[in-house]
Order: sequence, then structure tokens, then C-alpha cells
Amino acid sequence: MRKTNWIIGLILLAIVCCWTPNATAAPTVNLDGRQLAFEVPPMIENGRTLVPLRAIFEEMGATVTWDPATYSATAVKSDTIVVLHVGSTTPTINGEVTQLDVPAKIVNGRTLAPLRFVGETFGGTV
Repeated sequence: MRKTNWIIGLILLAIVCCWTPNATAAPTVNLDGRQLAFEVPPMIENGRTLVPLRAIFEEMGATVTWDPATYSATAVKSDTIVVLHVGSTTPTINGEVTQLDVPAKIVNGRTLAPLRFVGETFGGTV
């Protein structure tokens, strides 16, 4: 019995010592067939991919401004105006409220927002 317990213990120790958690690589974002590089990498939060808003909107041809007084980003492209407040799940597109699954947030000085919202706002596909 002692020998069996010792063997089981040794096996469990080997499993624990050899097991390493998988390091999850940051998601990648492609626009028009090329991979974009970001100062702050995309991240997963509550099952949603958050991406740097300004970097992608500007790559899509939008002009982005930041209002530090209201903690909001405004993006304009042609006749589309998008306003997104950090911490909010209700951005507006041309004055109409839209719902996000997770709020926009700031990470290392960059505003991150859900990929689907950012990608589809100016006609992209996700």
C-alpha cells in the first residue's frame, strides 16, 4: 500500500512540475490583408476582443480626436460621426445610441474598444 501511494504521489508531482500554463498570445488584427501593429496589443476581456480604437479608425481613414474633459473619443469619416466615452457601453453613431457588450477602457494611455464595434462602424467586416 505504501509503495502504491508513493508511486501515485510521484506521478502527481511529475505532472504538477511539468505542467506549464499556456501563454495566450495577443490576438492579431488584419486590415485589407495586412496585419496591423499596435503600441498596446489587443486583449480579450469577458470573451470580447478589445482593440486600440484610434489606430484602427485612422487606418480606416477616419479622423480621431480625444476630449480629456469628457473622457471621450470622436471619430469622423465622411458623413459618419462616432462618439465613445471610456467606461461606457453606449457609444453614438450619428447621434444614435448603440450598445456594446463590454465598455471601452484605457490601457497604457490608449483607448480600447470591442473589435466588432470598431471594425464595423465604418463599413468593415469582422
